[in-house]
Parts: sequence; structure tokens; C-alpha cells
Amino acid sequence: MLCNYSTDAYESSIVATDYDNYAVEMLCAYYYIEPHNALIRSYYAQIMGRKTSLPAETMKTLKEMLQNYDIAPSAIKNLDNSNC
Repeated sequence: MLCNYSTDAYESSIVATDYDNYAVEMLCAYYYIEPHNALIRSYYAQIMGRKTSLPAETMKTLKEMLQNYDIAPSAIKNLDNSNC
């Protein structure tokens, strides 16, 4: 995923999908750190399913894929969508 500087708040891309069950969206945001006079980027991701949950094996595979985009496994949180 390319993350070029832009005047927008963030850039977003779908990096994986099977079109029927899930999509993985990656977001890249830039932040200016004034004391260091530096522009840093942060990656964010979300796994979205068409149902309230995905099979455990699918989630495992998608989370492993996110590690290739510098998303730490410890940063990946599961949300309860059972009431959606």
C-alpha cells in the first residue's frame, strides 16, 4: 500500500477481500510532531465482515496478513458485533 503525503487527513485502500464475506481496509495517516519537527505516518486497519463474525481460521489468516503491513499482532483488537 502506498502512503504518500496528501492534504487529506488519511488515505484508505482495500487490501484484501473475497467480495462475499470480508474486506480488509488499510488507512494511512500523517501526523506532525512539532517538538521534533517531524512528519510521521501511522497505519490503521479494520477487518469488516458481512456477518456478525468470521470463521476463526479466516480471522487468523487476515490478522497474519496485516503483520506484513506493520500492524503489530498485539494492536489487533476483536470487537463484539453480535448485536449489529
